[in-house]
Amino acid sequence: MKRSKMSNVTVSLPTELSSEMRIFAGTRGISRFVALAVERMITEEKTALGRDYEKASKDKDRIRLIEEWEAIDFVDNKDEK
Repeated sequence: MKRSKMSNVTVSLPTELSSEMRIFAGTRGISRFVALAVERMITEEKTALGRDYEKASKDKDRIRLIEEWEAIDFVDNKDEK
């Protein structure tokens, strides 16, 4: 995790989760602990999204449907302005 400007965020956590977090993070390490947890989750979500995109890009039915829609001649809305 690179060092950058910080932003204060207020969150609510279930009491049990908050207590467990304090055990692992300590009272002075909560911000870093939460930042690392959020960073890890974002990385996992991006990875999953990338896998889903890759899978969708190989879906022949989806590709065919996109090609059908691209073939439709839409009215140019520039003249309506």
